Amino acid sequence: MKNVIITIAFVLALTANAICQFKVSIQPNWTVAFNFGGTWDQPRQVTASQDNKFIYVSGNAQVPSGSPIAYAVITKMDLLGRKVWQVSGDTIGTGSTLSWSGIASTADGGVIWVIDPASDHTGFTGIIKLDSNGHYQWRFQCDFPAVQAVGDTVVVVAPEITTGIVYILDKNGQLLKQYTLPFAVHMPYFTIVGNYMYLISGDWNHGTYTSVSSYAAKINWRTGEKIWSREFLDAFVGSVNLIVEI
Repeated sequence: MKNVIITIAFVLALTANAICQFKVSIQPNWTVAFNFGGTWDQPRQVTASQDNKFIYVSGNAQVPSGSPIAYAVITKMDLLGRKVWQVSGDTIGTGSTLSWSGIASTADGGVIWVIDPASDHTGFTGIIKLDSNGHYQWRFQCDFPAVQAVGDTVVVVAPEITTGIVYILDKNGQLLKQYTLPFAVHMPYFTIVGNYMYLISGDWNHGTYTSVSSYAAKINWRTGEKIWSREFLDAFVGSVNLIVEI
């Protein structure tokens, strides 16, 4: 019997006299200075391949400094930090874009790459699938998504103005199903255990502008049924971690 314990961390505003400081001694095995080819090279997200033999790092290259023209970039590396390949968004037709939100490795050794809008909002936004060699396979358009791969299925959560949409795609990027969440979604984070999605998200419809409210929810991601949800007033979303106990 497995019990799932959900740990939800919220980012709260700190007053000037309530700042905690701590020091950690770290001895790295190796370090890499990223060169995405832009004036501002910004690694933003990292995930391991499902076979745990490689890592994917996504980020941004901005040219020139201060310009709204920027390109999302993704790099595949081995476990010694050596570059296997690197793909820039401008080489596969994303236009002016960024990569802030996340990436997800797939069962075939590839990666789902989240593409976010740059400040000029002229480029493609959504997710792009690359194979294990960095070759473009398909894209699915949506705004500011969060993504996770479950076997050959891709689960995408994207915000709308007053609600959220869940898209379920097959391994070829074709839409299998979509449904509307019963609450607003902003900057979603989620993880999947079995048939259930554990999701946290900001909600602009409640609270004040500077301290929006948040939701935590458990959803059957295959059917869209909400198992439960909790609202946290005036507490902005942080991150979610799941520990599965046996």
